[in-house]
Amino acid sequence: PHRIVGQSIFKDTPEKDVAEAVWNCFTCGLCERRCPAGVKYAKLQQGLRQRARADGETGQCTHSGSLLSIMRLHAHGADDKQKRLNWLPDDVKVAEKGDTALFVGCAPYFDEVFKHMGVKTTDATVGTIRLLNAMGVEPVIMGDEICCGHDLLWSGDKENFEILAKKNVEKMKERGIKRVVHACAECYRTASKDWADVTGNLEFSNVHITELVADSKLTLNGKPIKATIQDPCRLSRHMGKADAIRGALEKSPSIEVK
Repeated sequence: PHRIVGQSIFKDTPEKDVAEAVWNCFTCGLCERRCPAGVKYAKLQQGLRQRARADGETGQCTHSGSLLSIMRLHAHGADDKQKRLNWLPDDVKVAEKGDTALFVGCAPYFDEVFKHMGVKTTDATVGTIRLLNAMGVEPVIMGDEICCGHDLLWSGDKENFEILAKKNVEKMKERGIKRVVHACAECYRTASKDWADVTGNLEFSNVHITELVADSKLTLNGKPIKATIQDPCRLSRHMGKADAIRGALEKSPSIEVK
């Protein structure tokens, strides 16, 4: 990080390994926590990637850029052609109107793109709905929901990210949504911070499901297990919500956190 900061300031063309490091960085935020000068390194990386993209350097897109292509389709009007609710089971309660929405995010697309790996990301989404139902909440699930834009922003495509941010905020406004619940840490960070950077103050709040569970009166039951927490960087370092996961797991006496 030190070399990238220095060369981004003092060199028009950075050294090859430094230029590659701009794309290899996970933007996890650990260096920001340790930096004695308080450099906002993740924000710097966003800017460097936007500059690199403008120069025709886009790094190596994971999965041939398939998910980024879906996001760009959403940005340019494909959101009303989706069939994105087929994963919803019959025994969960959701609403068409209400104050609280659940932002599903890319989970249905992950299930399709990684089907050959047996991935079932929507299982976590269904679990989130069950938790909300147990708290007496029937969340609004939008059939025309679009991607939050997280990966576009962090890959330097600020133009299409801003389109998604504006469209998402407008969709919430049209439905009168006052609170948006997220199960995905990336969506949570993006909706909370990055949408607001584009549109100004939001008319709704954003909350991660672990925060709601931690603050609830729920007692969760299950098979006794020993668990280790892997903190999502977007939730813990970027949003400062590391205690939320721990507080949520404390609701289940059957889970021993190691």
